[in-house]
Formats: sequence, C-alpha cells, structure tokens
Amino acid sequence: MDKKQKFTFLMEHFSSSLNSQHLLPHNLGSIPGGFNMNDLSKLFGEECVIGKTSKLLAPYVELHHHDFYEILYIKKGSFKFTVDEKNYEINPGDMVLITPTTLHVLDNLTTADCERIIINFSDSFIDKLSSPNTDLKAVFKKVDKSKNYCISFRNEAQKRVENYLGILLDTQFSEKYGEDLLFKIKLIQLLLLINSTYENSEDLEIPVENHVISQAIEFINNNLDKSFIIDDIAAYANVSPSTMSHTFKDQTGISIYRYITKKRMVLAKKLIKENINFSQIYTMCGYNEYTSFFRAFKKEYGVTPKDFYNTYSSLTHK
Repeated sequence: MDKKQKFTFLMEHFSSSLNSQHLLPHNLGSIPGGFNMNDLSKLFGEECVIGKTSKLLAPYVELHHHDFYEILYIKKGSFKFTVDEKNYEINPGDMVLITPTTLHVLDNLTTADCERIIINFSDSFIDKLSSPNTDLKAVFKKVDKSKNYCISFRNEAQKRVENYLGILLDTQFSEKYGEDLLFKIKLIQLLLLINSTYENSEDLEIPVENHVISQAIEFINNNLDKSFIIDDIAAYANVSPSTMSHTFKDQTGISIYRYITKKRMVLAKKLIKENINFSQIYTMCGYNEYTSFFRAFKKEYGVTPKDFYNTYSSLTHK
C-alpha cells in the first residue's frame, strides 16, 4: 500500500475528519497527545495534507482545536458548524476556515450522500509559499478578527474551487515529474482565490448569537489568568448560575466547566510554545498550583507539559 492508498484508507475507514482524536489504528502508529498535524507529518512526511471523505461524522464530537490551519469544503450534504457560541449551517459550495486554537465542532445535518474535503497545513508550510508582498495566511487573520469563519462559492467560483481541490487530491503524494510543484501551485491559486473572495464578499452571513453565551465567553476569555466560578460568570451575564449552566450546554454542546478547561489548555500550549517558564504558565492559566495544571494538561492532551514542549521544540528546530 503506497502513501496515497494508505491515506485514502485512513480517511474512509477511520476518520470522521482529519482531526479525529482516534483516526490512526494502533498498527499504523500513534503519537502522544491525540492525532494532529504532527502525526500526519511523521506518518506521511508532509506539512500539508488534503483528504476527501463521504463518511458521516461520529454522533457526538466535542469542541476541539488544532495546532494547524484547516480548510473544510462541503461538496455534498449539509452540516452544522459550531464555533464558540455561533452556529452555521453549511451546504455544498460552502467553506469553513479554521485557525489554530479555534474551538469548533462539525455535526451532521444530513443522513446520506455527503462529501467533504479537508486541507490541513502547518504555519511554516504556508510561510514558505508566501512572499513579502503576499501573505497567504491573510484571510485567516481576517477570520480571527471578524469571527466569521464561513465563505460561500457559487457558479464559476465554485467550479474553480472544486477544480483546484481535485488536482490537489490527485497530485498529493505523487512522485511523477513536476506534480510536487503542481500541488503547490494549485494550493497557492486556491488560497489566492479564498483571500480575494473573502475580501470582496459583502453577503457573508453573520449568525445570530446568544447574548448570554456571548457574555459568558467574553468573561472567560478576559479572566483565564484568574480563579473564578460559574456564579461569577452568571453575575456578569445577569442570569442565574442554573440558567447559565443549562444555556451554555444547550448552545455549545459542552459544559461550561469543560469549556473553561479547554480555553485554559489552549492558552497553556500557546505559552509553552513561547518558551514561558512552567512556574509562570500555570498561574497565567488561572491555576493556584502546578499539580492541578499538570493533571488537567495531561488529561486533555495525553502528554505532560514538558513532553509537549520537547516534542514541539524537536519539530521546530530541525
């Protein structure tokens, strides 16, 4: 089984998306901390991968984040995309742009005949394709600022996107002369089209937000370095703790305590990558003692903070 066959096999038989925590069967290897871009890099020797799947998503997948960029394109079927308190219904021709550390989840809205294409790539890979005048990640920076993660392609633009994606799928892992360069050329063309479409689009739908959830997330984001309880969040949003708890779970599919932990862990990984001392990180993430932080980090990612730092350092200092 060559690289392309193995990757296709994994996509069709073991993935609900490329970022599944349990995508890799044990006999194909695994990496501590859950399946992510590092796994793909080590298994396939690539910093950028594209996959297509027609499998329905698992019945319940929790809000999660990645250390890499993701482009999700819907070719068939309908899905609900949730990011923090926002919900989008995405259909054929729609694309979701997901930045590193963004908490999100995708759910089925269709029961059959679905097809989606996912591209994952590292920060360094796109930096190599960019130029001093053209930052191919510009659209992701706009997404982070606007918090509008979806973009729609219709008619000729949709045909162009699907043509680029088709060529990317065909040339990935190819050893034929010139096809490694063709892969990069088509990815650049796709990213240029995405950037220009997002820049010029006036009709991107901003989903209606739940005010209570918006207030809760605002409070959490502004106080990750502090110790607080649900009563503090509820008071900020001017609702009862019980209302806050039930509303948050109903809207996001995750308990507010679980959400807080995930946000603290996202911050922890960011600080570890910035080489902040562990003795400072746990307090900056709102923990009163290192042991509590250590247990939470290992439970979330399956590795200790030190192991994560060592793995990250080894990958970035090659």
